[in-house]
Amino acid sequence: MKLALTNGVTSVVLRIKIPDTDADDPNAGLTGLTSGSSGLIVSTLADNEATPTAYTAAAGNIETIAALGTFAAPTAGKCRFKEVSATNHPGLYEVQIANARWAVSGATSIIITVSGAANAGQVDVEIQLDLQTSSADVLLCRDMSECEASAAAVSLCTVVLAIANKSNTIDNPGYLTVYRTNGTTEHCQIPITTDANADPIDGVG
Repeated sequence: MKLALTNGVTSVVLRIKIPDTDADDPNAGLTGLTSGSSGLIVSTLADNEATPTAYTAAAGNIETIAALGTFAAPTAGKCRFKEVSATNHPGLYEVQIANARWAVSGATSIIITVSGAANAGQVDVEIQLDLQTSSADVLLCRDMSECEASAAAVSLCTVVLAIANKSNTIDNPGYLTVYRTNGTTEHCQIPITTDANADPIDGVG
C-alpha cells in the first residue's frame, strides 16, 4: 500500500488492515490486537535512514489511543495503536506516530511496518513524502530579513521589499530606491525609463 503526504506534515492518523494468517479466507482481517499484544512491533524507516525507529509491545513503547480518529502526540519514544472496529472493519487498526517521524530531513518516503503478533500478517505501508510542497511552504513563510543581504537587485526578494516594505522615487529622482526590512538600509536602485529597450522598468512616465 502506498500513500502520499508532505514532508513535515503533522497529526497523521494512519489506518491499516492486518490480515489473519490463520484464516481460510485470504482477505480476512485479524481482530483483537491491542497495544500490548505479545510480539507486536511497529517499525518506521525513512528512505535516507540506515537504522529504523521501532516500537515494541515487549518494551512497553506502544500505547493505546484514547479517541480514534483524533491525533494525540505519543509519549516520547512511543507510538499509538488501537483496533478500529472488530465488527464493522475487522482487521483495521489505527496507528499514530510522533510528528518528527514525518519530518526526517531530506526524506522522500517512509515505510511503516506492523508485524510480530500471533497470526498477524506483516503489513508494509510506504508513504511518499513530497519535499516540493514542504519547500514551497518554507519559502512562502520566510522572513525577507534572512535573505536580503545576499539577494540581487533582480530577484523575488527585491520585488517583495519594494511592494511590502519601503521604496520611493524621491530620494534619487529617476530611480526606484528600494530599502531593506529595517527601513533605512538601501537595498538597490532601479533606473526608471520610458525607453522600451531599456531595463528594468518600462512605461513609467
